[in-house]
Amino acid sequence: LIQSGLRAERAFGRKLEQSPEVIGAWNVTGRTDFLLIVTVPSIEAYQRFADDVLASDENVRGFETLVSLREIVRFDPLR
Repeated sequence: LIQSGLRAERAFGRKLEQSPEVIGAWNVTGRTDFLLIVTVPSIEAYQRFADDVLASDENVRGFETLVSLREIVRFDPLR
């Protein structure tokens, strides 16, 4: 989850489109601006992604990481 401003949102969206780790991204309402689904092979790879894409962006005021422990219901938009 990422917090940013309007102009930064557009630039950040373009940045996300270029990040192969991001397999889903939504501009959302509420206290945050973006919801991302990221896939990486290891926690070290996630740390690099977080440092390179999130923390290095001066328009990102903060982010929260949630790690899935197990799947309860398989994601299926046609369900």
